[in-house]
Amino acid sequence: MNWNTYYEIKDSSIVDGLHSFEIRIKSDCDVYRGHFPGHPISPGVCNIGMIRDLTEKVLQKKLRFSSIKQCRLTGMITPINTPELTVLIYIATSEGGCSIKAEIKDSEKSYLELKADAIYF
Repeated sequence: MNWNTYYEIKDSSIVDGLHSFEIRIKSDCDVYRGHFPGHPISPGVCNIGMIRDLTEKVLQKKLRFSSIKQCRLTGMITPINTPELTVLIYIATSEGGCSIKAEIKDSEKSYLELKADAIYF
């Protein structure tokens, strides 16, 4: 997937090892042609992929998830109702990869919580 068509980074910062990204979900992304026409819902796999993509940007390395320890989808992300979101990512690096704790939220609600391990490739 070309992540540039799914979301854009509006702002980013890091405080005490916590990476924060202000993003905008793009409503014209091709994924919404099938998920679902007239009622676009962001697929969970795309949101998990976005976390991986943002982590790759931070680390400047390609990653592949080796395990997903926890993934809670606690709300529906849509480009219409929730176009502006915050993605918080904490990364603990190791020699061959990293552990990731991430959350996608807005000012009122959390939509996704993820704990995963990834390896470099």
